[in-house]
Amino acid sequence: MPNIQSAAVGFNPVPGGELYLNTDQDNLVSGVPTKVELDTVNGEWTDGIEDTGNHRILPGVAGRYLVIGQVMFTNVIAGKKYEANVQRSGAQRITGYKYSSLTENLTIRISSVLILTAIQYLELWAVSNADVDTVDIKSGMSYTHLTVQRVG
Repeated sequence: MPNIQSAAVGFNPVPGGELYLNTDQDNLVSGVPTKVELDTVNGEWTDGIEDTGNHRILPGVAGRYLVIGQVMFTNVIAGKKYEANVQRSGAQRITGYKYSSLTENLTIRISSVLILTAIQYLELWAVSNADVDTVDIKSGMSYTHLTVQRVG
């Protein structure tokens, strides 16, 4: 997603960027929120706001941000609830739930516009309520990621 600048209003929406999970995150403990260890920057577009060491995005500029998070669970158990959420500086802000009807992969995508101060950060979290500790998070840019773009 390229940065878009509007000459009509003199607005430059940077910063923006994306982190994704590069290695599967295995054996989630059922019922325990797990921080997704986003460790790789999408090099196609970035303004240097990614913090791979802490697995978070820190825009550094106050404003309104379009936030998109996605988690793909693998080895899911049918009939169980799964959750993905984005936290803003440790507080849950965007949440999505799904129940699995099959024992295959399950993807949860969530999005919203959040207002951030210059020092607030965003993290992606996942919860498996499968009653087993064998559910995993699938790695890959297309499967598990956190994308942020300033929109105002």
